Amino acid sequence: MSDKLSDTAKVVSKVTWVGVGVNLVLSGIKLLFGLLFSSATLIADGIHSLSDLISDAAILIGVRFWSAAPDNNHPYGHGRIETLVTMLIAVLIGVVSFFIAKNAIYLFSNPQSAPGLPAAIAAAISIVAKELLFQWTAKKAKQVSSSALYANAWHHRSDALSSIPAFLAILFAFLYPDVTFIDAIGAIIVAAMLFVMSLKLLIPALFQLSDAGATKDMYTKIHTIAASIPGVCDAHAIRSRQIGQGYFIDLHIEVDPMMNVLDAHEISEKVEQEIIRDSPNIVDVVVHIEPYMRSDVTDRNTLSTFPGQSPAE
Repeated sequence: MSDKLSDTAKVVSKVTWVGVGVNLVLSGIKLLFGLLFSSATLIADGIHSLSDLISDAAILIGVRFWSAAPDNNHPYGHGRIETLVTMLIAVLIGVVSFFIAKNAIYLFSNPQSAPGLPAAIAAAISIVAKELLFQWTAKKAKQVSSSALYANAWHHRSDALSSIPAFLAILFAFLYPDVTFIDAIGAIIVAAMLFVMSLKLLIPALFQLSDAGATKDMYTKIHTIAASIPGVCDAHAIRSRQIGQGYFIDLHIEVDPMMNVLDAHEISEKVEQEIIRDSPNIVDVVVHIEPYMRSDVTDRNTLSTFPGQSPAE
């Protein structure tokens, strides 16, 4: 497991460093062109690109901790640190959206001169570059199951999406310079999109930190797998805990009360192996053995049967 964590950390770091380079170039271009060609929307978009550097830094620092192997103080590993980094990125996006909206509202009563065409070109370049960066980062995030890297991928996409209204607003303001409020409207649209994106990242992270369980479908699948193992009469009390992108499962299975301890243990091992093999995001399963008792049971032959199986079988 530690080797897997190490490989994941290497991928996350590599992808994030590429993002750092792209963000530095794009934020510099957008801020420079926004200032030179009087575009509040492009300046706001440039600030958003600059904020990506903070989330990149959070991941580069955080991955060293959440990828560490379990220890005595953290027997379930350090995956919650990744969740905290995801929350940090979400809150950061929300804060950026607030200040962009605040500046846009100011521009309504203090209109600026119409932006120049090069500002629209800079926004177009950002759209293409950040969408390509999103696609690549999201693909890598899914490969290594990293919520923080996936959140950062969406931070890249939010930058690409925010550049679309920025491009349209700058182009419209360039073509119709008398309509001075268009640039400010573009900045407000950017802010609204960023705020929605922050909520989409923050809410799942909060659910995870509050120890919300797995989905109903996952519970159903776990029950089906456990009940299908020969020797298991029933399964119940299934619980889950999500740490980072991994799930820790515990459940109770009922077996023939006349079964010896060794056989019952082997059945529990089989249940654990099958559940983990079927669901790669489940990293550990704890199985509790219970005797299968029914009020209508009168002899050992009946006790030894399983649902759907007659004593003669």
